[in-house]
Amino acid sequence: MTKKLKYDEKTQDLIDYLKGGVVLKRDNRERYGWIVGLEKCIDTFDSDVSDYQKGYEIGRIFDTPSTFRSRIKRLDKYENDEFLKDFSEKIKSVYQFFSDEYEKGNVDDARYLMHIKDYLKNYKYCDFIISSYINFNDSSFINVFLDTYGIDKDTFDFCLRAIMENDPILYSKYQEKCAENRTTRIKEVKMRIEEIANGIQTGFLSDGRKFDVLEFFRIFPFVDGPSTNEILTDFGSKYNHLTKNIIRSKYFLEENFPQYSDIIHKYMAQNKINNGSGKTFLDTYRRLDIGEIYRTRHIINGREITDEDKDKVLSYLKENNIPLISMAYSAAVNKYINGELNCSKVKAKRLTINNGQTLIP
Repeated sequence: MTKKLKYDEKTQDLIDYLKGGVVLKRDNRERYGWIVGLEKCIDTFDSDVSDYQKGYEIGRIFDTPSTFRSRIKRLDKYENDEFLKDFSEKIKSVYQFFSDEYEKGNVDDARYLMHIKDYLKNYKYCDFIISSYINFNDSSFINVFLDTYGIDKDTFDFCLRAIMENDPILYSKYQEKCAENRTTRIKEVKMRIEEIANGIQTGFLSDGRKFDVLEFFRIFPFVDGPSTNEILTDFGSKYNHLTKNIIRSKYFLEENFPQYSDIIHKYMAQNKINNGSGKTFLDTYRRLDIGEIYRTRHIINGREITDEDKDKVLSYLKENNIPLISMAYSAAVNKYINGELNCSKVKAKRLTINNGQTLIP
C-alpha cells in the first residue's frame, strides 16, 4: 500500500516547481535535483526533432534504460498527488520510447556518429598532437609532453581515439613510439632511483650538485598521476589500482628496489613528503594555481615575496623541469630567500598554466 503523501513545505516546493515558474528553494535543490533530468527528457520528447535525435539527447541524460527507470521509481511515493501522478505517467511514456530506441540500437548508432563527427571536426588538431608526441624526444614521460604542449590527459586521449579510429598507419607509429618510450622509461626510472638513494647517502648528486628536497622532486618519478601510471604499467606493478601516487610509489619501491626503499622513504618521512593522507599529502602534491600564487601575499622571515620574485622562482622551476607542485615551490622560495637558488641564468617571465587545451577544427 502506498504511503499517503505528506504535504510538507519541501514537497509543496517540488510540486510548485514542476507546475512551472517557481525556482526550487536552495535547501531543496539537492534533494530534488534528479527531477530536472526527467523534465529535460519530457522537453526533448515533445520537441520537433527526429526520433533518432530524441533518443540521442535523452541518452545524454540517462546512459541506459535501467538508469532512467531507477529515477522514475522515485516518483512512486508521490502517486497519490494528481499532478505528480500525471507527470509520472508522462515520463513513463518517454521512458518506453527511449527503451525502444535503445533496444533497436539507434541510441548507440547516434552516439557513434556524434563521436565520429567530433573526431572529424578536430582531426587536423588530433593529427598534430599525436604526430608531435611521436616526434617528441625531450622525455619519455607523458606529463612532460602534456606540459610542453599545454594540454591535459583527457584531451590527449580524445586525440588518440580519433587517430585510432581514422588513421591506422599513424596509430601504428604511435604504438611503436610507446614501446620505445617504455624501454627508455624503465632505464630512466632505475637511474633516478639510484641517483636519489646516492644523493640521500652522500648529500651530493653524480654531477657534484648538492642534494636537497628540491632536487628530490626534480628526480622523483612519482609526483604526477600520468607518469606514475606509466611507470607502474611498465614494471607490471600490482599496485596500479591504488589512487594516491605516494602510496603506490611506496609499494613499488619495496617491490622493485628493496635495497633503496628504506633509505628513500626514511628521507621522505624526515622531510614530511610521505604522509599518505590528510593536509600534508594534499599540500605536497597539489598542482600550483599560478593565479593564486600572484594574488596571495607571501611574507617569509619578514620579507614580502614580490611578483618579480615569484616570476624568478616559477621560471626556475619550469626551466629546470621541476614539477609545479606546492612543496617544490615552497622549497624553491625558501632557497631563493636564503640566496641559495641560482637564478642568474633564468629568463624570468610571468608564467601561465594552460589547464586544458580547447580543441580546434
